[in-house]
Amino acid sequence: MHGWQRINYKDDNDWGNYALGMAKILSDHGYRIGGLDAAIYGNIPNGAGLSSSASLELLIGEMFNQIYNDGKIPRLELVRFGQLCENEFIGVRSGIMDQFAIGMGKKDHAIHLNTDTLEYRYVRGVLPGHVFVIMNTAKRRELKDSKYNVRREECERALAQLQEKQAIRTLSEIKPQELDTLMPSVSDPVLQKRVRHVVTENVRVQEMMQAMETGDTEKMGRILNEGHASLRDDYEVTGPELDAITKRAREHPNCVGARMTGAGFGGCAIALVEKEAVDSFTSFVGEQYFKDTGLVAGFFVSELAGGTEEREERA
Repeated sequence: MHGWQRINYKDDNDWGNYALGMAKILSDHGYRIGGLDAAIYGNIPNGAGLSSSASLELLIGEMFNQIYNDGKIPRLELVRFGQLCENEFIGVRSGIMDQFAIGMGKKDHAIHLNTDTLEYRYVRGVLPGHVFVIMNTAKRRELKDSKYNVRREECERALAQLQEKQAIRTLSEIKPQELDTLMPSVSDPVLQKRVRHVVTENVRVQEMMQAMETGDTEKMGRILNEGHASLRDDYEVTGPELDAITKRAREHPNCVGARMTGAGFGGCAIALVEKEAVDSFTSFVGEQYFKDTGLVAGFFVSELAGGTEEREERA
């Protein structure tokens, strides 16, 4: 038996589990792996809800791809393997969005992705005079230890009840105008809220893509605010820190909107801010957020960057 066939998840391995998991998944699917001497550096804050685990999975996958498989593993397959690593090795029932964004990103574009079919298109990110500011609450969260899996299970329970009345495969197939008719089929009011969030969030995604293509920053801000309210009230994945930092962000006159990002329960939020006011914005929000929580927030201006790639660095 080869050594990699005995790879198992161990708590003591910490972040190394993501590298080990990718090695195992690649091997299990017939691709070559071997030893690596690697120095790994990342500027995505660990535990901030910004896909640091997905970035590591795609990095390790691409290293094995280039070094041992002559670069022949399709990028979309590496993306799928990243999700399998989370699902089967780490034990988080996550979707594929994080890995897809890391692996398939295109500079100056957003990705409009159907996670059910993996159909996607690139949308030019037009943000006239504005930038996205990532706001790290400094409230660490781990997907494996959060209620992420609970929310997934709640959605599946609601879907099973709805399927007794309606021929649907996913909650995403429900149209907003069907909610009032279908809600009585869901027995638990909590599950009804989960359904409402999924359905309305899909509408917001469509609206955001249109707003980004036309550069309508006012509309983008409204969508961000509405999304946070739904995540707070219907999906219930925000928490006091995320609610506090987005509230303070919206109080700044040069911020058009803010919402949590990632899986919630801590981590980060994003705000759409006028480019010339970033320093004023971060100073104000950081000060007010510290008064609210006693935590020191971190701020990063986000760019729409490209996906995983091999680079040749020259001295």
